Amino acid sequence: MNDASLNQRELEFLRHYRGNSRTSKHILPHLAIIERDKEASVIYPLANGDLLAVLEGNLESLKWMEGDAGQFRDVVKNSCGLADGLNFLHGDMRNYARLVCRHGDLKPNNFLVFPTRWMISDMGLARVQTTETDESGVRRTTGTTSRMGGGPYAAPEMSGPEGTKIGRETDVWSLAAIIMEIIIWALGGTEAWKDFVERREKSARRGLFHANGTLSRAVDDELRSWPEAHSETISQFLHGNNTQASRFLKDLVEALRGALEIDPNKRANSEGFRNSM
Repeated sequence: MNDASLNQRELEFLRHYRGNSRTSKHILPHLAIIERDKEASVIYPLANGDLLAVLEGNLESLKWMEGDAGQFRDVVKNSCGLADGLNFLHGDMRNYARLVCRHGDLKPNNFLVFPTRWMISDMGLARVQTTETDESGVRRTTGTTSRMGGGPYAAPEMSGPEGTKIGRETDVWSLAAIIMEIIIWALGGTEAWKDFVERREKSARRGLFHANGTLSRAVDDELRSWPEAHSETISQFLHGNNTQASRFLKDLVEALRGALEIDPNKRANSEGFRNSM
């Protein structure tokens, strides 16, 4: 078990989650909250590690194995699970009202690896709100202008001027960027991931996935290369079915491009991204 101090936003999220009529197996559960003298700590299940350790090749329980179809299927399955977990945060929580939550700080070390699944963790920057209905009847979170988690997985609007509305769409971008990295790892191991990071850092400041109002050249080139570069490998994973391999790669690239749309108003929402995965 892990014992961690809580900030107020994480404590607020955990209280909402504890009173929720629904749960997700891809959101890290808490075992107990200990409050004393205006301070709070939480006890969480002990994970094997996080996705950053996986990418860096430092997690003994999940080392890359070349040509391992079972490992690749597990990576895809768990990536889909993370998309499902994000969709839960974005619109499937319930207690006294329908709640939505923006995580705000998705990065590989905030995804924990357990023996049977991966889970979203660290709600220290999360925002939980009730939904509101706009004029078209679409239910959404009220936008805010607060600056949230950044790093190379930050959506383009995070770099916008003060007053830029930041919504749940930023989470979708970040998750898609991370899933892209973990797929690269699954196909080529840590060295392939490091090569992608290096190319990204050369094509965009701070290694962002976007530059000058579009996907960075490294990201766009990588996605363009997948159908041809990995068709044979995926076909082997699918017992020689070239048609299925081609379709799988095409659908995966389309799903990632939809979630890595520069314009947040055109970007896939969490439900759309989950369904396309």
